[in-house]
Amino acid sequence: MALVIRRSQIHADGVYTTEPIKRRTIVAEYTGPRLTYSQADEIYEHSPRTYLFGMGDGERVVDGHGIAAFINHSCDPNCESDEIDGRVVIRSLRDIRS
Repeated sequence: MALVIRRSQIHADGVYTTEPIKRRTIVAEYTGPRLTYSQADEIYEHSPRTYLFGMGDGERVVDGHGIAAFINHSCDPNCESDEIDGRVVIRSLRDIRS
């Protein structure tokens, strides 16, 4: 599967696929350092942009690196996040066309 980042017609940059993706496929992993909320607040207090993803324990966030950090919010999403053994993955909710 090939994912690319390109300009979204709706807002900023987004992630697009160049190949069809089957439903329930893991398409990306949200990687980066794990920080406490207070560490993240210190780092990003005056930043206009962050790529933080809250962990299920409610105490830490992932400071996003890589393509998953560019997956945009949608009112009609085709993917969802899932936490598996401390890893945050992005999984397709339905078949996605290229």
